[in-house]
Parts: sequence; C-alpha cells; structure tokens
Amino acid sequence: MKYKIHYASFISVLPLQLNHIREEFLHAKPLKSRPIGRNQTLQMIFILVFSFLNLHSLSGSTSTDNTAGSIIYPYNATTAIVKPGQSFDVWFNSKPGQVVSSVVLKGPYNTALIPSESITTVSGSWEYDPVSENTYNTKIKVRVPQEIPEDRYDLILNTSGGEVISRSAVKVIREYKTNYKIFLIADSHYGQRGTEVMVPNKHTAFVEMANIINPDIVVNAGDVVYYHSDPSQLKERMDLFYQGNEAEGLKGMHDFNAATFVIAGNHDYPEGGIDGLPREGYNDLKSDYWNRWHGLQYHFFRYGNSRFMIFNNGWLGYDWHWQRDRAANWLNGEGSNGNLNVALAHISRTEYMDSFASENDIGLYLLGHNHHLGDRNPYMIDERQVMYYIRSVREYMEFMLFRVDDSKGTFMPVGYTNTDPDTDGYGLSTANNRVLENDEERTNPDMSVWIYNLTLDYEHDNNGSSSYNTATLINKFDYAISDARVRFIMPQGAVYRVSQGSVYQAFDGDKYHVVDVDIHLNASSKTVVKIAPEN
Repeated sequence: MKYKIHYASFISVLPLQLNHIREEFLHAKPLKSRPIGRNQTLQMIFILVFSFLNLHSLSGSTSTDNTAGSIIYPYNATTAIVKPGQSFDVWFNSKPGQVVSSVVLKGPYNTALIPSESITTVSGSWEYDPVSENTYNTKIKVRVPQEIPEDRYDLILNTSGGEVISRSAVKVIREYKTNYKIFLIADSHYGQRGTEVMVPNKHTAFVEMANIINPDIVVNAGDVVYYHSDPSQLKERMDLFYQGNEAEGLKGMHDFNAATFVIAGNHDYPEGGIDGLPREGYNDLKSDYWNRWHGLQYHFFRYGNSRFMIFNNGWLGYDWHWQRDRAANWLNGEGSNGNLNVALAHISRTEYMDSFASENDIGLYLLGHNHHLGDRNPYMIDERQVMYYIRSVREYMEFMLFRVDDSKGTFMPVGYTNTDPDTDGYGLSTANNRVLENDEERTNPDMSVWIYNLTLDYEHDNNGSSSYNTATLINKFDYAISDARVRFIMPQGAVYRVSQGSVYQAFDGDKYHVVDVDIHLNASSKTVVKIAPEN
C-alpha cells in the first residue's frame, strides 16, 4: 500500500532549529505530491513529532546564565588548560549585533578581570561539527594574567546582550607536571530508572576522592545522562550531572578540581519515548543534541608531552572515520612531537582502532561501555597490552588511575591486580580502584554505611572562619599517593605555616586566604596536617 504526502506542507512546519532537515527535503525532490512508502512516511512523521516535542530541549543549555549567544568551546564536555601568561581560545556563536566587551575568569575564591589588551576577537564563520553542521561566528583569544592562581574558573563573557557563562571551563595550571595523573570514570547513566538517587551520590564520592588524589585530567568515558522528553526534567538531569546540587550536597563534573572531559556514549542521544530517535541513523540530530547540551563530540589536546584524542564512536552504525582522519592529521601537525599518544572513546571498536593504533603509535587506549570487563585489564590492541576498561558507575563504585612520566612518555596503572589466569592481563594492575572499603555495600540505599578508602576531614569548618585548622587524611589503599592535595580556606591578614607537606600555592582571594598543600600519603596510613599563623 502507498501513502501520499505533500512535501511542501510537511517541511513548512519543521522548526528552524532543524533547518538542515528542511533543506534536505527541499532539495531531494521537486515540491509536488508523490507516492512514498510507509516506512518513509513514518520516518518523516517521527521527525515532525521529534521536532515539536524537542523544540526547547534541542536548544537547551546547562547554564541559565547563557541568555545571549553561546560558548561552543570550552564548554561542559571540554576544559581549556592554560598556564599563566599564555592564551586559550574561545569559540563563541554570537547573536546579530552582539559584541564582547570584556572577559572574566571567576574561580571559587578569586576573580580575574582580563584586560582588553589581552583579548583579541575575529569574526567569521567556522564549522565545528561536520555531522550537525553547527557553526560559530566569533573566535576570541584570551591571554591569562601572569599572577593568576592555579584553579578552575568559570569563563564569563560580558557582551552587549548580557553575560554569557561557561561553568568551570578553564583550568589554569602553574606548569605541566613531569609526573601527572589521569583519573577516569564511565557509564554514570544519570536519570536511568532505579539509579536516580544512588548514581549522583556515587558521583559525589568520586569527586571528593579525586580532589584528594589530585589528578591533572579527569575523564567520564560515556553514557553519562539519559534523555527525558520533558525539557525541564532533561535540563535538571544535565545540571545535576555537570553542576551538582549544592543544597543536597551533590557534586557534578564541574566540581572536580582537575580539567574534565566527557565522551559521548551509545545512550547519549534522545532515545526512548514517542519523541526518541532510533538507535541507528539520524546522526545529524544526535550530534546537534550533543553539541547543545555537552559541546564538542570529538576533541584533541596536549598536556605537556602527551597527546590526547577523544572520539565519539558510541552511536550504532555511526561512521566516525573522519574523526580518526582528523586525529592522524593533528598528530602529524599541531599535535606532533609528543611522546605518549592517548586515545579515549566509549567503545573499543578494535576493528578500526587496531590499524589506527599501529599507524599512530597509540600508547594508551581508555574505554567505557563494557561495564564488567575492567577487572581483567589490560587488553590487547595492536598486539600490545595498552587497552583498559573502566567498570561502570551504575553497577560498581570504581575509578581508574594512571601515573604518567611526562619526560619519558611512560605510564603506570594504579589499582588492584587481575586475578583471572585465563586472561592476557593476569597478574598485572587493572588500574581500577574501589572507592569503598566495604565494596559489597555499594548498592545499599543506606549510604551512611559506606566506608571510604580515602578520606579528608577538617577539625573546624574549612570556610575561612578560623585561623587554625587540622586536616586528617586516612588512606586505606595499599599504595602510596604522591602529591595528594589539602586546601585550607583561612582568614586574610596573616602568613600561615603548615606542620608537614609543602605549600604548593598561597594567595589572597576575593574574601579569604587560600593555602594549597601537597602531601605524600603512605599506603594504609593516617596523616595529620595542621595550619596556623606564623608567630
């Protein structure tokens, strides 16, 4: 049986947000009634329903401050890493007539106004995603002040249309460390039925533990937030994932002290419900959805001598060869002369990555998706044991940790040992670490029974109200943690000394004096650090 539909009538009601679909229909055939098959009709009806019900959610933002224009990079899934006195790029899609007047970096305790001579702006049109065909029209280069403290900062553009904010978008570092750490989690599945309470609390535990371990790069390797057809509930999920909920004591990706990066997974698109997209196809809509809520779906960056490549290979049937081609070109150009090439994705896709790893000297390949494989790490790729899976946040409560020697381009996985004699990785470190000493309680809804393997407690409220404080760190892991971090928030007007460890930095913020202390934690140890004014 055949159905008839008039294309002009159909496309006239497609919202402007999906203009590329309208154009596809307009140029595919002459505008006249013609018979089409039932499947084609249903597909077009599906797009129409999807368009109407997602008109708001597709144009959403996890920041209610973005009232005019939008920051494309750095935003949510990416963080710009920059040293004092150096510059980083901002990709901004301004509205007609909107002009950027100034830039502010706002940290948790201090604010830096960037002088106008440290800002350059270029107008034009640049496509940042070849699948969604989304573009931006303004490139901004921002030079960071020489004296700015190391911290993670909100990026604020003051424009003629109001403030535009990208939360926790910039990580200022004093230097690229010779020995640095990578911390990974994956498969959070925020909003999935039955996990609404447990997963945000697990995520909070990861943030708090990571901020003690003091990694330099944190990655969430996909399947991060489930779609909801109600735009307000979708925004609530996205906000919880990225920003946390301070009133409920919940922390999100923006609360990690380290630079963070988020990878697209096979569930990271509008799936389920009457307005959900099919598992396969419609990658332009899926890309647009990811762009608007998370940002870039692929990203390459440098940390010291290491080269990081983040890929989106999660969607079923998605042809992502263009990302690998761009990564190879980047490694031969701007990203050349590195000594450790790190690839990160949601799914292994070894049928493609074996040759890519061989041709591009991939030294470490980090993955999510396979929730239960991490205890048998490492796996083989290109005949080398450099592929590691992180066990899922949803079922487990584990993180992966790597120490990297940036001068040599070598890494060391830190975590419990593979005890499966039938695997290639038998007897080697899996790089996976259990957050809880009583790991069997990880699914207990009474989270008060959780006993953490690493804790930091202060004698007094660490809020700048006391000139004296004591931090107690308990490390139950069977390995030492070098350069763990303790941050003291103190009253201004004094110079402070600490009982042990080394002061990494100390600065006067907007209201308080901040002292960051690096401390070595021995395996299975208790460490006490006291701070007081100098006599």
